[in-house]
Amino acid sequence: MRVRPPEFTPAVLRVEDGSCTPGELEMFSVTGGLLSLPKLLDQGSRVKLMFLTQTGTVLGVAEMLKPVSWDEQPFRFVSLHENDQRKLKAATVPFGTPEPVEAEARPKPVLLPLPTFEPRIAALHEKEQQWIEKYRTAISNETPRRRLPRILFAVLTLATLGMGILYALQLHLLR
Repeated sequence: MRVRPPEFTPAVLRVEDGSCTPGELEMFSVTGGLLSLPKLLDQGSRVKLMFLTQTGTVLGVAEMLKPVSWDEQPFRFVSLHENDQRKLKAATVPFGTPEPVEAEARPKPVLLPLPTFEPRIAALHEKEQQWIEKYRTAISNETPRRRLPRILFAVLTLATLGMGILYALQLHLLR
């Protein structure tokens, strides 16, 4: 099931060359989604993608697909940790949807928190914290798009076309 975030949802992409690109999450599902980006990425490029859902932060490796517009590009998840898959599944379930009833009422297993003293888990937690800090930095450094260069380009283009038409009319009338 595809979900549109209810509000502006920033996303951060870490490209293979190490640079970070900010974007906005337009739509997502368990298998991928759609991003609005200031600069589109090459089709097939792999990125580390991080965004926030109502169920928590999602971090995974994604492959960028063929752009669908000048600033929108879909992606598909290539690698996603089990916890992130759970967060996405929970975020894509419609609110108020009842869980399917099983034939036999089995008690749900209780998931105990993993001990944090394991070095591998502590290292994963540290990496996640680093990503969150980079995410926050990318969001705070995001500059709004400037429309003045586009408007100036449009005015200059129209002026040039107008002068070309006047010149052609003048040559035609002088004959």
